[in-house]
Amino acid sequence: MGDRPEIVVIGAGPAGATAALRLARVYLNVLLVDERAHAGGRGFPKPDEDDPFAAPDYRGQALRRGLREQAARIEHRAGWRAVDLAAGMALTIEDIASGRRETLVPRAVILATGGVDPKPDVPGADLPGVFALGDIESVLAASLEQPRARIVLGGSGPLLWRTAAELIGQRRSLAAVIDAASAPSWRQVMTMARQPGLLEQGLGWTRAVWGSRAALHRSSAIAQIRDGAIRDGAIRDGAIRDKLGALTVEIATLDEQWTPQAARRPDIAADIVALGRGMRPNLAALGSAGAVMVGDDGDGGPRLRRGDDLQTSVPGLYAAGDAGRVAGLDAALAEGTIAALSVARLFGRADDADLAAAAAEARQRLKALTPFLAAIDDWSKPRPGLMALAAKRV
Repeated sequence: MGDRPEIVVIGAGPAGATAALRLARVYLNVLLVDERAHAGGRGFPKPDEDDPFAAPDYRGQALRRGLREQAARIEHRAGWRAVDLAAGMALTIEDIASGRRETLVPRAVILATGGVDPKPDVPGADLPGVFALGDIESVLAASLEQPRARIVLGGSGPLLWRTAAELIGQRRSLAAVIDAASAPSWRQVMTMARQPGLLEQGLGWTRAVWGSRAALHRSSAIAQIRDGAIRDGAIRDGAIRDKLGALTVEIATLDEQWTPQAARRPDIAADIVALGRGMRPNLAALGSAGAVMVGDDGDGGPRLRRGDDLQTSVPGLYAAGDAGRVAGLDAALAEGTIAALSVARLFGRADDADLAAAAAEARQRLKALTPFLAAIDDWSKPRPGLMALAAKRV
């Protein structure tokens, strides 16, 4: 590959890796940049080979194998991040370990940075042991340091239930799952049933929680996190912090608009708390590129304006997967293929029959997913009332 790549894909998750592979198969060279050590992102995390409870990850394995096989055309820079995309498509990337930076000016950039789950601004969210719900790696690392640590999760939607099931599958001590949403209605479930595979996956996460010892609180939210009892000579600066009951979690009940009510549920003792308020597109790499945003995604997070070809308002800049619209794994895979066709068209390679057929199939898949995603939003997307918790101060 030359010193100045003409195509850069930012993010080696499902959307970015799919796009890179599709482009390589039509003989285009790609620079694939990702902060993680392994491709796959949150959708296809590389399992711990020493973990006997790790489920097989066939699609993720195939994706990583494809990147290795296409190494002549895909330069995969693991451990690198995009620092800034400036006007004129000037992209600065950085080696995280060394801090070394490079500035490139590619003809095309595919932003496939996934979603981000900001930690809610509730009292106590800045205490040690409190994480954003989407930061599963930090939660797992903290639980490994404290083998008996009790974990409390708070949030809503698929991310909450998937994270709970992952922790249970890895034999972590999950104390409670606090879901702001009520149970989905029959109408919502029947709409979700149009995608039986995805519904079964969600039901599997639910069964994992029901079959565990974790307490389940629906129509509830974490209202405050406090330092718990300090025992056995532990001190508050964390140097000799008590490992059990270090945090106390206050739980508020919510009405239909997720407004906190006067009635409260009993407090829960925890050592690790992970909480969220819904995924948003991760747009940190955009910098000063000047891409146009469109309002928000319903909970305050801006989204990029994109055309049917997934190109943003900046010529040559495309957004695929959760970076463009938080819609989950299947949508990310489909958008990775569509973005690849759009970039291939820019380079005069859109006549490839296999890529064109795959993109057409991907569009059909997105169309079929639309009712399912609408039902998920109707069930679990954050409601306005939840913002009242952020307004509370101690």
